[in-house]
Amino acid sequence: MELARRRGLQVRESLILKDDVNTMDEAFISSTGVGVLPVTWEGFEAHYKYSQILQKDLQQLFESGATDVT
Repeated sequence: MELARRRGLQVRESLILKDDVNTMDEAFISSTGVGVLPVTWEGFEAHYKYSQILQKDLQQLFESGATDVT
């Protein structure tokens, strides 16, 4: 989430309720093991533009050898 904030993106960690789906630009899961993983479900459409950007940012961070995102 820190990588997203660095890019000026508004992010929040929360449970996703069915009523929230139509108000989101996109959704992703982030963890040490998988990095940034776009999520989808029936009836939700997104282009995953931000997830792709964050995946690239995270890859660059790993390649640089940095150990801290902050």
